[in-house]
Amino acid sequence: MNGESFKPYHEDNLFILGRWFSRERKHRGYSTRGLSRASNITPSLISDIENQKVRPHIETLQQLYGHLKLSFITEMDRLAAIQENILSLYYAIYDQNLDTVKTFYSGIKAQSEVLKYSPITIDILIIEGLIPTLLQDQTIPPAFYALKNHLPYLSTIQKERFFISLGYQQFKEANYDEALASFMQAISFNREGRGYTASLEMIAAIYSKQFKPLLAIEYASRASKMYAKWSNIIRKIQSDFIQIKGYIETNQFAQAESLIRNLSYVLVESDQRQWYELKAFEAYLAYKKGLHQEAIQNIEIIPVRHVYLDLLLLHVYIQTENEKAQTHYVSLITNHPASTYPVLNAIIQLIQHQKTKVPHPLMDEAVEVVLNHIHQIDEYDGLKEVVAIGAHYAVIKNDIKSLEKWFKLNHKLLNFSNIFA
Repeated sequence: MNGESFKPYHEDNLFILGRWFSRERKHRGYSTRGLSRASNITPSLISDIENQKVRPHIETLQQLYGHLKLSFITEMDRLAAIQENILSLYYAIYDQNLDTVKTFYSGIKAQSEVLKYSPITIDILIIEGLIPTLLQDQTIPPAFYALKNHLPYLSTIQKERFFISLGYQQFKEANYDEALASFMQAISFNREGRGYTASLEMIAAIYSKQFKPLLAIEYASRASKMYAKWSNIIRKIQSDFIQIKGYIETNQFAQAESLIRNLSYVLVESDQRQWYELKAFEAYLAYKKGLHQEAIQNIEIIPVRHVYLDLLLLHVYIQTENEKAQTHYVSLITNHPASTYPVLNAIIQLIQHQKTKVPHPLMDEAVEVVLNHIHQIDEYDGLKEVVAIGAHYAVIKNDIKSLEKWFKLNHKLLNFSNIFA
C-alpha cells in the first residue's frame, strides 16, 4: 500500500503499538509477570516490546492486546480495504473534493474505534489529524500529536503525511513559523507526488503571509509546475494567484500581467469565484500602476469583496475625490463597528482621514489601536498604506516617538522582513 511491502501496514509501526500496549497494561492494573503467566509470553519479551527494544510480531501483539480484552484486528483483506479508502481520501483531499472527503472520512471514522489498535492504527491517526482541520472541526485525538515521539518507526510516506497534517493545523492557528517548519519537513521526505506539491503551495502561502514575496513566488512557481504535471488545474491556479500577488507586491508588473492574461484564457468566467479573484488582482495591479479609474471599474463589478479590497476601494475613492467615497466609508463603518472590529475600524478611520492637515480625535485613537495590533494586518501593501498614513499623521502632530515606530515598520517592509520579529 505504501510502496514498501505487500502488506497493508508498515512493519515498524508495530514498535509504536508495543509502546502503547505498556500504557494500556498499566491502566488496567496488570503487571508484566501476571500478564506473562496469563499469556505464556516471557516477562523479558513483554518488557522489550514495551520499551521498543524489539519489533513484535503481529500475532504477539494480537495475543497481548487480547489478554487486556482489547480488539486487535489482523484480517489482511479488511486492513487492505481500509487502506484503499485512505488512499482514495488523500486523492479527494488533493482534488479538493470536499463531498468525497466527507464520504470516505465518515466511513473510516465509523470503524476507527474498532481499529484503534491494529497494524493500520498510525495511518488512521494521521488522517484524524488532518481531516478535522480541513473540515473546521477541532476534535483531533491527542495520540496524533504523540506520533512526533515515534518518527523513527513511521514510513517515509507516513512522515510526510504527518507533517502535512501538523502543518495545516499550525497554519489554521496562524502559527506560521511552526507551520513553515512542518511543511519544510514534509518536502524533505519526497521530491515528487501530490503531498510534496501541496506542501510547496502551503510554503508559498506562508511566505506570502510573512511578507516575503520573493520566496512566495519561488515556491508558488514550483508548485504551479508540479500541479500542471499532475493535471490539477484548480490548484495550479491557486499557486498562480500567490505568484501574481508576489509580483505585484514587488512591482514586477510585466510578470503579473502575463500570468493574469494566461489565467483569463483558462478561466473565461467558468469559475465565478476564481474569475472574480482574478479581477481583484487586475484591480490591485491597476492601483499599483496608478490607473485608479481602471482599479475602481474592476472592483465595482465584484459582487462579494474581501475586506482589504473594500479598503482599497475606499482609498482609491478618496485619492480620486470620487463622490462615492463618503457613502462607501459609512457602509464600511456600519458593517465594521469599533466594538466588534477594533483594528479594522481603526484602519478605515486612517484611510478616511488620511488627508487631514490638523490633529483629529478619530485619527489619534486609530493610530494607537493600529500600532498596538499591527500583527493583525496580514496584507503587505495594505500595511504599507497604513504605515505611510500613520507616518504622515505623526509629522502633522510632531509626534517623534510615534514617527520612529512607523519608520522602523517601514524599514522592515521595504526589506521584506518579518515585522513581528
